[in-house]
Amino acid sequence: MRSAQRARVGTRDTEGRGRRSRRARVGRVLAVCLVAITGLVADLPARPLAGATTGHHREVVSGASAVAGSSFSLTVPDGVTTVAGRHLVVTYLFSDNTAQVTSIVDTRGNTYRVDVAVSNAGSSGLRLAVASARLTSPLSGGDRITVTQSTSTTYHAMQVVEFDNFAPESWVDTTATGNSSSASTGVTTAATTPTSQASETAVAAVGFGDTSATLASGNGFADVGSVSAERNNKRKTVALATKDLTSAESVAYSGVLSTRMQSVSAVVTYRTVEASPPPGPPTASFTAA
Repeated sequence: MRSAQRARVGTRDTEGRGRRSRRARVGRVLAVCLVAITGLVADLPARPLAGATTGHHREVVSGASAVAGSSFSLTVPDGVTTVAGRHLVVTYLFSDNTAQVTSIVDTRGNTYRVDVAVSNAGSSGLRLAVASARLTSPLSGGDRITVTQSTSTTYHAMQVVEFDNFAPESWVDTTATGNSSSASTGVTTAATTPTSQASETAVAAVGFGDTSATLASGNGFADVGSVSAERNNKRKTVALATKDLTSAESVAYSGVLSTRMQSVSAVVTYRTVEASPPPGPPTASFTAA
């Protein structure tokens, strides 16, 4: 009897050791799989900007002011870093339809050019400029972008957006403008001349005032965002929209405002090339000087 009991105990001990051995092997296999999966995830490219309409851009900084002055600056937020070789597009709205943008500079010494500028012919005093720069020296948190005007104005609103797919040289192709000198919900530009190549990105900027409204872009454009300056119950807003082109064509912007008001608009088409990896997740926020 005792021999049989010892045999059964020995059998249970053997089975227990077998089960523990199998569990250990399974654990080692799972650990190896986990390491492999972790490596694959780490190698995945960064996700494009959430809500990005072209998949090739992200906002660096935007802001507005209703303090009179002949210049306006924005500071890149902490944690935001741009990439050398990519391009910045600056959309800038101010409140004097006779003033001019005389310079755009940043603390890293990049060179900006005004691609198109247009004034509103009505009484709301809207002046819109779209500018761009190729980043030879990337911007990061604490760097400043400053726009200087020919005269002092009260309202200033600016957006700065980074694109990763513009051609390294001669990136500006065609432009067109429009304005509504009387209150209307419709916003349109003239058509550009045909683009010089099939692969381009169209960037549209719209300025409107003097009350609160939202803009819904049409004609294949997707809205990116807007920023407003407000004072004494007057509100002036600049909005940006983009559209990827896949064939050589003339481009015209159209959109609808939620409230009838005066507006000014411009569209620029930028020649593109195969993009570098898309910009990382958005971390930019409002920071005005």
